Amino acid sequence: SSEVGIQGFLDFLRDEEVRYVVLKSFENLPELYRPHGDLDILVADEDFDKVWKFLGANPGPIKIDLVPVTSEWWPPPVAARILQTSVVGPAGSRVPAPKDAFLANAYNAVYIKGFASGIPSRMPGAVINENPKNDYGTIISNMAKDLDIDIPLELESLEEYLHEEGWRPPAGCFANLANRNEWLRRRFWTEG
Repeated sequence: SSEVGIQGFLDFLRDEEVRYVVLKSFENLPELYRPHGDLDILVADEDFDKVWKFLGANPGPIKIDLVPVTSEWWPPPVAARILQTSVVGPAGSRVPAPKDAFLANAYNAVYIKGFASGIPSRMPGAVINENPKNDYGTIISNMAKDLDIDIPLELESLEEYLHEEGWRPPAGCFANLANRNEWLRRRFWTEG
């Protein structure tokens, strides 16, 4: 709710000792990264119901995407690692450690957004979103530069790097993501 606000929500998470991480776009907390944006929160399975009940008791216009560790979006070992290695971020939030933040942003761009991320692709006939909601290309490039990671900014190279780092989703998760991601479908599945 607007009455609780983002800072109030973050304070609740801290006071209740919830194991969580703001996955991306956390740089401006307690303000949202962009107007009418949302917060993507990864939360430990054992704390999910507590957070869900809090949000249900405090409805309002601020959008929160609440993702449990064992979801269809993230490989559980990767999600558990993000929680375990998290650090204190803006407004006292919990955020991914720098390399995990880079990998999480790349993961979101590649496996969740695909062509919609606005990141170039080597794929023939690729139709890239020229106006993505977030500037994933700049965000990922800046993070890579800060970490001395030299990688071409394109979906295929990022996916190969994620795979090398052990961040490729398992088969069941992969199939669910591909249902919503044309780039992923075209890259890993053939017709029929």
